[in-house]
Amino acid sequence: MSMNMLILLPILATAPYAMIETREIEKTDANNFQVRPRAVDGKAYWDGRDEMKITPGFHFVEMTAEKSGMKVAKKNHDKSLYLKAKPCFRYFVSGQVNSALDRDWTVRVLGNERILACKTKEETEQEKIDKKAKAKEKTPKENNS
Repeated sequence: MSMNMLILLPILATAPYAMIETREIEKTDANNFQVRPRAVDGKAYWDGRDEMKITPGFHFVEMTAEKSGMKVAKKNHDKSLYLKAKPCFRYFVSGQVNSALDRDWTVRVLGNERILACKTKEETEQEKIDKKAKAKEKTPKENNS
């Protein structure tokens, strides 16, 4: 591993991120089903995992129902949505049909939750300020006499 790589790893680990999660989650109704990520912003995603880490901001997300248990039309496997991902939030995404007989479907964001292990840029900056303030409190004060 090069020295440049060692320096970048801590930076990447602390950068705020967002997640799209599609694993088997509590279904809101019988017409809700699991989908898989296919691409984000035109870049293919072939990882096969049910969750994907993305940068905060606007994204064009393509999902597929190709391997779902739902019988959707073959020509209709892929659907997409625009998502404004907030830093340090996980988005639960699924597919939705109007009825069990329906072959057309839409991508649905079921909800989101805060990723507790992630820190936003503002939180990281505040921690730095707090650490400096604590360090100042601990240093002995000079006598003015």
